[in-house]
Amino acid sequence: MNTCDGANEHRNYNFSGMGIIDKPKLLWKYEPGSDSSGHPIATNELVFMGCDNGSLHAVDAISGKRKWVFETDKAVSSTPAYAEGIVYFASRDRFFYALSASTGALVWKFEIDTDTRCSPLVHLGIVYFGAGNNFYAFDSKDGTVKWSFKLDGLDKLDLSPSIAEERIYVVSSTRNGFLYALDVKNGSVLWRFPEDKDTYVDRMGVPVFSDGMVCALLGENNLMTLDAKTGAVIWIKELAGSGTRMNDPSIVDGVIVCNNGQHRDELILGLNLKTGEEIWQLNACNPFKMFDNSIMGPPGITEGIAVVLTDHGLLGIEVSTGKQKWILKKESAHTTAAMHDGLLYFYSWGSGNRYLKAFRDKRKKV
Repeated sequence: MNTCDGANEHRNYNFSGMGIIDKPKLLWKYEPGSDSSGHPIATNELVFMGCDNGSLHAVDAISGKRKWVFETDKAVSSTPAYAEGIVYFASRDRFFYALSASTGALVWKFEIDTDTRCSPLVHLGIVYFGAGNNFYAFDSKDGTVKWSFKLDGLDKLDLSPSIAEERIYVVSSTRNGFLYALDVKNGSVLWRFPEDKDTYVDRMGVPVFSDGMVCALLGENNLMTLDAKTGAVIWIKELAGSGTRMNDPSIVDGVIVCNNGQHRDELILGLNLKTGEEIWQLNACNPFKMFDNSIMGPPGITEGIAVVLTDHGLLGIEVSTGKQKWILKKESAHTTAAMHDGLLYFYSWGSGNRYLKAFRDKRKKV
């Protein structure tokens, strides 16, 4: 049961395997009976999704039939992670859980001192996860704490981490925004941005790794890249005015795909990873003939096509040129998508209906 989803190690939403190169077809829809604040993940066999009613659902990836449901005492607001037959997730009941992916049976759980929205990451038998001002490295099999990293004060480490080249990148997300590079072996701090402890930003996004650089939202309306080894600033670019709703970026082949968050003039942008210069832009409102639109999370990218989920439908965009390749209207997405081998999964609601939906590329045989 292999995974290929948005929660990859680099957090760059660059998927392998078959993509969605043409207008996708609905394969199935599943009603979980609750809203969902997290995002689904997909394997060859199963799709996993947490819900606000405290449940984690496992659904057959091809048929959409429920396999099992695991109940917790509060909302499962984060995106789960999967590795080697175990699915990992946090509940706002202040426990971190590891379940058998095939049966939903509890493998181990760990009590944390606060609720969290952090999505875990699994790498070489270690689960990395932040809650409150603590960041943990667990043994994936039994939940033994290998090491932990603790911040002073009110900072929270509840954004999803990324990992590359023996460094794990984490962001403190409350008032004092810092990005840390930690040694994966022991959690020691290798560098911090900003370096001065009295200089901080009010907001930073999930750190995204690509080609030796870390890219992240900075403040309300900026995107930045840092040298992944040293933390030195490579460039900072202002994308929009105040009050934006920017999402974390996706990156592939030296191109950053992001949005400017303007809602009534929502742009999808292609930026040069090395310089920050704009390569192309596409207005997200025009294809749907709408006055406004909102983009839901980072686009998923496979085979050079970025799949952009919006309030009004889905767009397939060629990453190298910014050209629209296809459009699917009247599908209101409310989570980031998971993509796996020609299949696309996302959560949507509208007219009182709440569904986890699966769409397939026309080449996908099921």
